[in-house]
Amino acid sequence: MDIESKMINKYVCIYYKYIFIAKMIVNIDLYVRERLFNEDDIQDNTINGHTETIMNTIYNYMHDNKITRDGILTTISEGLINFKNQVGGAITEVKLKDEKKYYYNIEKIVSKNSNKYNICFINIRENNNNCLCFKYSSKKSILTLTDLNANDDCVVCQDKSHKYKVGDILMQIFLQYVKDVKHITEIQLQDNSMKKCYGIGIRLKYLRTITHGEPYYAKYGFRPQTKLDYKTYKYNKELYKKGVHINSSIIKDIFKLSKELKKSVYKVYKKYIEASLSKANDIDPAILLKRLIELENMKKPFELSNEEKSSICELVSFTVKNIYLACGYKDYEINLWTLQLK
Repeated sequence: MDIESKMINKYVCIYYKYIFIAKMIVNIDLYVRERLFNEDDIQDNTINGHTETIMNTIYNYMHDNKITRDGILTTISEGLINFKNQVGGAITEVKLKDEKKYYYNIEKIVSKNSNKYNICFINIRENNNNCLCFKYSSKKSILTLTDLNANDDCVVCQDKSHKYKVGDILMQIFLQYVKDVKHITEIQLQDNSMKKCYGIGIRLKYLRTITHGEPYYAKYGFRPQTKLDYKTYKYNKELYKKGVHINSSIIKDIFKLSKELKKSVYKVYKKYIEASLSKANDIDPAILLKRLIELENMKKPFELSNEEKSSICELVSFTVKNIYLACGYKDYEINLWTLQLK
């Protein structure tokens, strides 16, 4: 084969290579556009228990790249207030039952035919991290809460001296917002709620059952959707009311498992916790876990470094499920929760 023929073959190969890549891009684009507002994703993603859903990933990608071709990125304009370093969205003011005024940042993607909505509360300053996301269709009565990450900058109170829990305020605003969507009669969610503790996530489904007798979302009226999980909910609540204590040797064995996690975590257990466990035969796990999480607020002799505080949070995160089961609490099979609005 002469040089000219080789060159022609080379350019033909390059041409078909780019044709193939172009077709792949088109296919991916069509797939995203087809799936972006597929109502079937609502239940599938929820039941699978993804902490960050496919819909939410696509939402973030669209926002970052200002893609609005088949989903129109809009903001709510009423009550718009400007904040220093605000990025995206529109700040909205709301007054809650505590008579305090709060500000939140909200964005939504509306499908081209305006039948489907993906809405996110986002951070007021610094970045566009999602605080709470949900989606619904104008043709269905069920709304799905897909994501909840209550960071400090998700909600701002007008009264700067007022102390409040961001997660609680965010849920109150969300429920008040949903009530204005008249055709929605039910909210669904998968309980993957986390308590943030020095950057470590602690599963509230386990922690809050130990400390309060029920998971986080139950305080807002959510109940398990299936009969089996509802029985588990009732059983756990009754067990909590009776008062749960665990033998200290069992707690020690659970905490010792942290040695497999990190040396620093196990070191914190040995330094601050092991000796106190030896002083009692029976331990109230609710009091124990509360005190561990609150160690960061303690003064002398418990002045911990940030690394030690983070290690304690890791210890709780690593052991909370085993403590939950050792208490005799039952775990949820489906873990799908609903709130009936009407």
